[in-house]
Amino acid sequence: MLVMTAVAPQSREKLAVLLWPNQSKARSNLRKALSTLRQVLGEEMSPFLLSTRNTIQFNLQSSYSLDVEVFTAHLRACTLHSHPGESCLDCMARLQQAIVAYRGSFLEQVSLPESEAFEEWVSLTRERLHREAVAACTLLTQSFEQQQNWEQAQIHAQRLLELEPSLETAHQSLMRILTQQGQRTVALQQFDRCCQMLKADLGTEPLAATIALFEQIRAGAQLHSAAVPASDAISLPEPFEEDALISDRGALRRSTSVKLDRGGAQALRNRSKMLDKVYSFWIQGVLENSLHHAILIDLGLEDRPSLLNRSKPISLMLTRNLKERS
Repeated sequence: MLVMTAVAPQSREKLAVLLWPNQSKARSNLRKALSTLRQVLGEEMSPFLLSTRNTIQFNLQSSYSLDVEVFTAHLRACTLHSHPGESCLDCMARLQQAIVAYRGSFLEQVSLPESEAFEEWVSLTRERLHREAVAACTLLTQSFEQQQNWEQAQIHAQRLLELEPSLETAHQSLMRILTQQGQRTVALQQFDRCCQMLKADLGTEPLAATIALFEQIRAGAQLHSAAVPASDAISLPEPFEEDALISDRGALRRSTSVKLDRGGAQALRNRSKMLDKVYSFWIQGVLENSLHHAILIDLGLEDRPSLLNRSKPISLMLTRNLKERS
């Protein structure tokens, strides 16, 4: 956590309260934890932490490696780069390195259920990094498919489905890619898997475009790589600095009631509650600008920019989507 927020010193008091809320000995617990850490790391501890009586900060000049930092650095380089065209080879290479660095959910094995603030920070950060990985993998899949680099396109389409098993556009891409490689039977089987995942996760049926693609493949029709209009193309999130974590949370709570039209959409109901919670708290604006895009990715609708209307509440967006998919 200190590494993730190392751009600024962290208050010992706020850090103690964050990790040991409602405990009178929170500051004492923090001192003991730091003492234990020093004993474990021995003399190697001194270069890594910069501490004063009131603050603690990770030393960015120390010798360390952080996968999250590698991942976000590659994405930042792509976002800030002046692309010579839609398929920038430099950025493609950076995105591939970013996906290699993304090894799974952020702090997946770490939990402090007694600290709501810590759990919220982990949840927000985990969701943001996941969304960025999905966007990067989508860009790679689209680009390699356009280049007819079927091997790399398949690798990244499959990786995309590992990240988002119910992302219907990823299933469509993989069906096309497999067909282009002469694996028509496997492509048809992929359609079956798509149907199963949509039913299990969202309680819905495939979109008309997915069914039409299935019929084309089954009939042996000639397929063409899906063209991605510039207005519909996935873009990477804007870069940001994740500075002082342990600060007051924004008071942007919104009460949202979501009425679902499909009785089998409990998974989507749970996801909508999570997204509403994400919307209610943001750490210095990190997630505010990207929430609507995150919703579209979660629902497999990132190729439908008309839904990116910030004036519409989350509940309306989710309900309308369910009606359209009915």
